[in-house]
Amino acid sequence: MTMTVLTGINWNVTFSIFFIVLIASIAVYSWVVPQGNKRWWGLALLLSVLVLVALQPVSELVRMLLLDAASFVAVALVWGQSLLAAKAAKTYLWLLILAVLCVGAGLYLAGILGGAAVTQPGIVETRLAVGLLSVVI
Repeated sequence: MTMTVLTGINWNVTFSIFFIVLIASIAVYSWVVPQGNKRWWGLALLLSVLVLVALQPVSELVRMLLLDAASFVAVALVWGQSLLAAKAAKTYLWLLILAVLCVGAGLYLAGILGGAAVTQPGIVETRLAVGLLSVVI
C-alpha cells in the first residue's frame, strides 16, 4: 500500500528519507555526547529498523505491529539511563500496554481481527470499539 497524493508524492519514501536523516542526526549527537554502552546502540538500531520497515508498503496490521514493537524497544532504550528515566520508562510501559490492549480490543470488536462484529455490529459494540480505539489518541 503506497501512500500517494494527487501530486504524485510517495509519502512512504518521503517519511523514510526524513526518518533516515533523523536517525543520522541522533547517531551523530550520540557519538559526541555518549548515551550508553553497546546495548543502547543495539536497541537504537533495532528501533530504527522497525520504524523503517513499518514505513514501507506493508499491510496496515503489520505496520501497526511493527510500530508497537518499536514503542516497546523505545521503552527499553530509556529504561537503563538513570533512576528518573527508569521511573518514566515504567510509566510509559504501563500506558503502552494499556493502549495496545485497548486498540486490540477495539479492532477485535470492529471485526478487523476476526471479532464477533464482522457482520452487522450493534450500536453498543460500535461505540465500545470507537471508544477503545480513541483511548490512544
